[in-house]
Amino acid sequence: MELVFIGLLAGFFAGFFGVGGGMITVPLLLYAGVPIKFAIGISSMQMVFSSIYGTFRNIKNKMLDVKSGYLFGIGGIAGSFIGGMILDRIDSKYLGYLF
Repeated sequence: MELVFIGLLAGFFAGFFGVGGGMITVPLLLYAGVPIKFAIGISSMQMVFSSIYGTFRNIKNKMLDVKSGYLFGIGGIAGSFIGGMILDRIDSKYLGYLF
């Protein structure tokens, strides 16, 4: 139930302000006792669900430039790939300092 509440809160902020993962979800999950690498993974998965819903909502309301979204998405995929590779090599202790 705690994870549902954290997801709800992060989803609200993602939809309202466009933020969520690193600023809200991960710190809340850490506070809830979730190990940092799992918190980052859960945050990433939650962003997928929020992004899918947000994309459909913005298409419906004609508030999305799909071409720009694709270009931004390509950069996002590359950045996520690089970030994931770096995450695998950093000890959890040091990740806590970054947050």
